[in-house]
Parts: sequence; structure tokens; C-alpha cells
Amino acid sequence: MALKAVLKRQLLLIVLVVFALNLTLAYRGYPGLSGFAYISAGLCFCLVVWRSGGLGLPLVPVLATQHFLVYALPIFNRNATLLDYPLALIDEAGFEVFVFLLAMGSSWYVGMQMLTPSRGPSHVIVAFERDSMGALRKVGIGLMVGSTAYAVVDFLRAADFVFAIMPSGLQSIVTATVSAASLAGFFLVSMIAGARGSSTTMKALLAVSLAVNMGVALTSLLLYTVFGLVCAVSLGIFWSAGRIPWKLLIAGVAVLGFLQIGKTDMRELYHFSGDEDQGFETRPTTLSSLPKFYGDWFSLSLNDIGDSRSSKENEVRPKHATLGDRIDNLQNLLYVVRSVEVERVPPLEGRTYTIIPALLAPRIIWPEKPRTHEGQVMLNVYYGRQTMEESLGTYIAWGLLPEAFGNFGPLFGALFLGAVLGLFSAWVESYTALKPLLSIEGMCAFGMLLGMATSFEMVASVLVTSQFQAFMVTCMACLPFSRSLPLARRPDAEMAQSEL
Repeated sequence: MALKAVLKRQLLLIVLVVFALNLTLAYRGYPGLSGFAYISAGLCFCLVVWRSGGLGLPLVPVLATQHFLVYALPIFNRNATLLDYPLALIDEAGFEVFVFLLAMGSSWYVGMQMLTPSRGPSHVIVAFERDSMGALRKVGIGLMVGSTAYAVVDFLRAADFVFAIMPSGLQSIVTATVSAASLAGFFLVSMIAGARGSSTTMKALLAVSLAVNMGVALTSLLLYTVFGLVCAVSLGIFWSAGRIPWKLLIAGVAVLGFLQIGKTDMRELYHFSGDEDQGFETRPTTLSSLPKFYGDWFSLSLNDIGDSRSSKENEVRPKHATLGDRIDNLQNLLYVVRSVEVERVPPLEGRTYTIIPALLAPRIIWPEKPRTHEGQVMLNVYYGRQTMEESLGTYIAWGLLPEAFGNFGPLFGALFLGAVLGLFSAWVESYTALKPLLSIEGMCAFGMLLGMATSFEMVASVLVTSQFQAFMVTCMACLPFSRSLPLARRPDAEMAQSEL
């Protein structure tokens, strides 16, 4: 397991870096040091616990790192959104994150002690059994190139007439299928390209496909789509080479951070409707329109950087959000903590969770089913962040922990969410620890890892439905080409643990 090996070698370094961040915060006299320290302690606890007993899928360290980034770094960066809240509230929010991480790490550890790795049969894809590397290469390239071609066709609106005659709800299934295929394809190809001795042709194909896919995806101004692709490629390289692709990650963060600055002005310039399902009113739909589109975006971001510097010199808050402002769930947690603790708004008592079973029904069967974001809408309307009419245009994101707090209040919300995610992570990790990656179980586990890694803004209804859709798509696509093999007969059984 590459991640466990990295943690064994570098856990002390990670702890020292986190400790240095705390010292820097204290030296500069920034507010929120206690909250930052709480979250830091929770992160270190989860990493230490997982390193001691992790067997496979690293859901716990991924979730712990994600929560550190979106809850602790806003304190370190002194995000402008935190200025509206008193210091005591920031410290309380940090303690809630600590309780969540403590509960998740502890429940995961208990779950791993209770569960044993599944030694039942795996549904290995037949082509992989015969020629695992060759079949892996073909499937990965097919998924990557196919999803990239679909992205270009969809960008050019060449398939609109097909969707127009499709039954209602089928387009969302196609979109979910292509999204899952895209992430899986880029992961598989990057895993091959990251291995020693990989061909230059494979690396070039990966680079071209990634550039085309990202270029098309950015026309929707939804940066999280591009972030998912960067995560898939980075994870694939890390999985095969055992090293973190720092150059790719730094370049990806730098580009996305730069584009984030001008995104608000781009929405105004291109009359973005606000509804992610509707897209742009004047969205570019030709290849010739892309240079102007990206030229406008570059110019606006560059101008906004100048405006932000001028505002800082004049001690005025910057007008335009940066990537650091964007990756900030602490503001959501602070909002709901203030609503419940200060304004005495009673919690929802689990109502955003009870609607999830109904959302799993395919829209093609139930066209009038509630929106996938129904839990998010319920939170926004109930706590006064949006009206129902405003939610039809755009959504204000929340995240899993603010949602849990909004449902069950202080402490119990964090304990509930931490216990659920910890036990679930333990079950998934134990079940898939001896399964090869090149099986239905392995592919579903990989898809879940990517989904959880990019879930920081999701509420439970969005996360569960998206994971359920990806699971169903993966199973339906792979099942006809797989066969059940017992553990002893699998040719790669000895390498299963290193794969997962």
C-alpha cells in the first residue's frame, strides 16, 4: 500500500509541518489558534490510527486531510468570511471538527478490530485475468478517449437532438455514466503512465486527453470538475509509482487558483444563468470561440489580482474570491453554529437524511422525484440562507459536518457523522482489502475513494446519490465481462493488498 508506506516514512514530517503551522499562527497572533490546534490534533490522530492498522482503501486519511484543508486552512489564511464571527465561535467550530475526526478515527479502529478481510470470491473481469496489463491499458485508454470525445461532442452541442428524443431523466444517467468512466479512465491510464518503463506515447496521450478534457470542462466554469480530473491522475501516478506528483498538483492548484479569481466576473460577462443544469446563455459552442473565452478569463483574473492588491493596501476587503476562499467549509460550519447556539434555531432532527432513500430512485422511473440537492435546499431554506425560489437558480454549498450539526446540534452531530463514516470506512476497507483493483469490487472501491476525496461541499443526499449512481454504472458495465473467482484461484491474489 503506497499511502501506508508514505505515512510510515513521513508521518513524523507531517506532524512537524502541522506543528509548525500552529507555531506560525501563534507567532503572528492570528485569531482562531485554539480552533486550528483542535483540527490539527484531529488530523494527526486519524493518520496515526490508520497507519497502525490500515489494510487497504485509505478513506480515513483522505477524509481527515480533506477536513483539515477546508476547516483549518481558512483560519491560517485569515479568510474574510471569518471576520463576521467572534473568536469564541471559531474555537467552538474547530472543536466540533476535532470531535468529528476523533469519532471517525476511533470508530474506524473499532470497526477494523471487529471485521476481518473478506476472503469471498471476487468478480474479476475476464480480460484482466488473461492479460491484466494489456487489458488494463485497452480499457483505460478506451474510457479516457471515449469520455474525452463525448465531452467534445457535448461541448459542440452535436448530440442535443439525441437527448431531445430521449425519455425524461435519461440524460442525467448518461452524464453520470460518462463522469464515472472519465475518472476511471484517467486513473487507469495515469497508473500505467506513472509506472517505470512506460512509453512516451502513453504519457503524451494522457497529457493531450487531460488538456482537452480540462479545456472543455472549464467552459462551464465549474472548477470542481477539473479538480476531480487532477485528483484522478494524481492518485493514479501515486498508486503505481509510490510518489506524490508534486509538479502536477502545484500546477493544477496554481491554474485553478488563478481562474477562480476571475470566475465571478466571467459569470457576469457570459450571462451565466446560475443553474448548473442549464449552463450558459451565451456559452461558447465552437472551437473558434475558445481563444476569446479564455482570453477574457485570463484578463479578468489578472485585473482582479490588481484590484485585490489595491484593496489590501487600502485596508478594504478584496472583492473577488480566491481559491483559498472557495475551499472554505468553516464559514458554513460557523453559520450553522451561530444559528443553533446563538440564535437558538432548533436543529432539523435528521430530516435531510430521511429523504435520501427516495432520491435513489432513477428519474427515468420517477420524473417528479425531489432534486438531488434537496437536503441542501432544506438546510438553506430552514436556516435562512436562501428562499425556495433562490434555490431554483443556484445552491449554497454546506458540507457533511455542517449538515450533521444542523440536524443534531453540537457534539452529537459530529459524533454521529464521525461514527457513521468511520464504521463505513472500516467495512469498505475490510471488504476490499484482498480484492484486486481489476475487479468489480476494486473498481467500485476506487470510484468511492475519488468521490469521497472531492466531497467537501456535498451534503449526504448529494454524496450518497452520486456514489450510488457510480456504483450501479460500474457494476452494470463490468458484470457481463466478469466471472466470480475464489481468492486462491486469482492469479493476482498475492498482490491484492499492494493494489488496494
